[in-house]
Amino acid sequence: MRSGGIGAILALALVSCAWGYGYLGLGPGTAVFQGSSRGGGMGETGMLSEDTPLAVMLNPALLAHQSEKQATLVYRAAALDENWEFPVYDSFDAILGYDTYSTNSHLYHGCAGGLGSGVLKQAWGLSFGAAAGLAYDFRYDYAEEVLDRTSTAQPPDRVIARNSVRGRGEITSISFGLGKTVYPGLALGAGLDYLTGRHDLEARIVFRDENRIPWASKNPDTSATFSARNLSGVRLTVGAAYDLGERVSLGATYKSAAELDGDISASGGGGFGTGGGLISADLPSKVKYPASYALGATFRPRNVLLTVVEGDVTLVKWSDVRDVAAAGETGMDDTYEWHLGVEHIFYNEHPLRFGFLYKPSPEDKETSEAAVTAGTGFSIAGFGIDLAAKVGWRDYREPDLFKDDIFGAKLRGSTDVVRDTNFGGLVTITRRF
Repeated sequence: MRSGGIGAILALALVSCAWGYGYLGLGPGTAVFQGSSRGGGMGETGMLSEDTPLAVMLNPALLAHQSEKQATLVYRAAALDENWEFPVYDSFDAILGYDTYSTNSHLYHGCAGGLGSGVLKQAWGLSFGAAAGLAYDFRYDYAEEVLDRTSTAQPPDRVIARNSVRGRGEITSISFGLGKTVYPGLALGAGLDYLTGRHDLEARIVFRDENRIPWASKNPDTSATFSARNLSGVRLTVGAAYDLGERVSLGATYKSAAELDGDISASGGGGFGTGGGLISADLPSKVKYPASYALGATFRPRNVLLTVVEGDVTLVKWSDVRDVAAAGETGMDDTYEWHLGVEHIFYNEHPLRFGFLYKPSPEDKETSEAAVTAGTGFSIAGFGIDLAAKVGWRDYREPDLFKDDIFGAKLRGSTDVVRDTNFGGLVTITRRF
């Protein structure tokens, strides 16, 4: 098929999964951790560790534990180092190694914030919270130089084309919620997320020597685009937190599925060797994000030493994800995401945090993201400042995005290897009144 991976790129914009910055986040987007630096440093836990108004996005019941009014601002950054490699074989079809043909390194960043009322006795002991921040991020950048490996009349490293994929847009969550202690040690909460945003995606080929490809002279610069505009929908979150005593606490949340209505359009692709446009239409679209169920537990080993261990597990119902424009279900599997973190507060009141997280891919059970986290915090002039860092990695296989036969070369029979390394950072500033 001469269109190669271009059709797959646009299809991915409708039906792929959302985890980790990189090519696999092109679909519903990279799922952004919506908590503060405390949970971020503890393996991105949040069922019981979130002590800012951002709890409205993770477990609204935790709002009932916040006795003071407070304001929180979070700055987050993520750096992606992505390498695409294809296997090199000897004459006996044994793999000699891998040749890297595309390296992509980019930095993405954003902000979130929240306000909390604290427990209001005049409002039946309710605690209110509001927050806004990224829920899903579509930003991605891919670049590749195509070398002429078929001609003997010129150097084999001559660049004959430049390929690129560019994703932009985000889904922002504007959340409101409340929490209340309904029984000694038991708090319940509920929140409503209004999700809104857009998604733009472009795959492009620019030929440097269009005479090398018979049909390229008519389309030396060609692209295929996808755009989803005016996306909007709502999602409900309910949560509970229960103290079994001084040492053990339990938490649980349910996030409903979210259906985002909007308009989708796609066009282009004629220059990818298909002989005609890939698609040119404006279609109504309804994108469904999955429901999730989460459980968490904390354990305090001793009463004197201020050490907390938290573990969370989340079931994400990816099997329910679909897009009307994609005409059916995606065939993805439900996944369990695991988070584990430790916080120890020293006698000088400075915390030290470590964590680990593991997220399998709903599209391929053999592909997963693993990451380690660390963090700390301190106070300056009445402001609480917390820091967190994350290093994650994953390897997976994907077909070549731009098939070699587009450029007159022989198709490779095997899939390519993609190696991702993700670096993340969080800075949280909190002021309590």
